[in-house]
Amino acid sequence: MRILRLLLPVAATGAAAFLVAPLASAASASLTATFTQTSVWDSGYGAGFTIANRGDAAASGWVVEFDLPAGSSVSSSWDSVRTGSAQHYRFANVSWNGTIAAGGSVSFGFNVSGTGVPIGCLLNGAPCAGGGTSPAPTRSSPAPSSPAPSSPAPSSPPTSGSTVDVSTAAQLTAALANARPGQTIRLAPGTFANGYETHNPVAGSGCGNVWRDNVSDLGGAGRYAINVTSTSKCAGNLNVVYASNTVRNATIGLTNIAVTP
Repeated sequence: MRILRLLLPVAATGAAAFLVAPLASAASASLTATFTQTSVWDSGYGAGFTIANRGDAAASGWVVEFDLPAGSSVSSSWDSVRTGSAQHYRFANVSWNGTIAAGGSVSFGFNVSGTGVPIGCLLNGAPCAGGGTSPAPTRSSPAPSSPAPSSPAPSSPPTSGSTVDVSTAAQLTAALANARPGQTIRLAPGTFANGYETHNPVAGSGCGNVWRDNVSDLGGAGRYAINVTSTSKCAGNLNVVYASNTVRNATIGLTNIAVTP
């Protein structure tokens, strides 16, 4: 922001006089981080933080830190570089979401094993409710399971997406509920028989699903990337698998139903 000093002439008796206008304050960023649970199951939950810039200048770099109570731990995360273990965790921006424009926001997510929620939250070393304005400290190298996407615009979502590792049905449910375009959900080898699978526990469920542009790698353990078990119960509301879906390392193939071009 330009800083201006204005000299304003005014009438005075016997001498020239001037009023000095107040100096404009320099623009600065003002960050806050807000925690939100996005899904909950018996043994844990999915959640995330939204980092908002309420200032009048862009912020460059952020780090969110917090503790979890004993018995709870972060099992997976996305859209950030995660370090820490046991009860203290640190999440730093990745290359494409480090800059937050004035009035803008970014977010990252994670899954927790256990029911404890974050405590002692810090954003750039200041309380998350009214966070720091300075650049984040030097970040450690990205965790192998969360590679940064290559060369997207700093303020845009990743083109290649982040990776979410899952090893239980509950984690898979949460990851699917919070999936973003371009994101990879990586299944632990040998954990799941198939990729996506439909079921009909109640009448009408498991019907009307549409799959497009999914890329699946079943690691040589799964039969189908998309296994539809409910065809006979979905008359008039069929599941549809488009040819834009692809699969690698499946023991049989993409799907057990006809593929739509």
